Amino acid sequence: MAPAPPRVGDPAPPLDLSWLGDGPPPLPSLRWDDLRGQVVILDFWATWCAPCIASVPHLNNLVEATRGRPVQIISVAYEPPAAVAAFLDQHPLRTLRAVDNNLATFRAYGAWSLPTTVLVNGEGRIAGVVHPESVTLEVIETLLAGRTPALDQAEPVPDPEGSEALFRRLLRTEETVW
Repeated sequence: MAPAPPRVGDPAPPLDLSWLGDGPPPLPSLRWDDLRGQVVILDFWATWCAPCIASVPHLNNLVEATRGRPVQIISVAYEPPAAVAAFLDQHPLRTLRAVDNNLATFRAYGAWSLPTTVLVNGEGRIAGVVHPESVTLEVIETLLAGRTPALDQAEPVPDPEGSEALFRRLLRTEETVW
């Protein structure tokens, strides 16, 4: 049985991601010790998810608005890298882009309802689990100030049992938790 997904105040689980694209990695490390002092926004999404696609302009605006600040916005997909790259050619996403290794990160964060956005404060603790549109500059400023924003939290979804259940859950976009 998989561990329960993290809740607000819990330490952020490890990240098991591969960067998408050629060239040097956009960050030297994806370890929480190396990200200390930075606000990290993990955006879990998929190429088939209409609400995920609709949030792309919002995320791109957040990237521009936080440029030069200690904020990392990382979009995490689980699909094959070639499929994600082809999709991004048509729908440019300015966040840092990564692919989950064997669903390890989706599983650790309970990100089975898409889109799911996890806010991690500068101490490496979960500060929110929300829909991407709930992440505003005010929310980011609150996190940068070392406070936890007042947000309606989405409930993380426990790991579905069995690959068939997992497959059904990932494909059912009408089941959302926000």
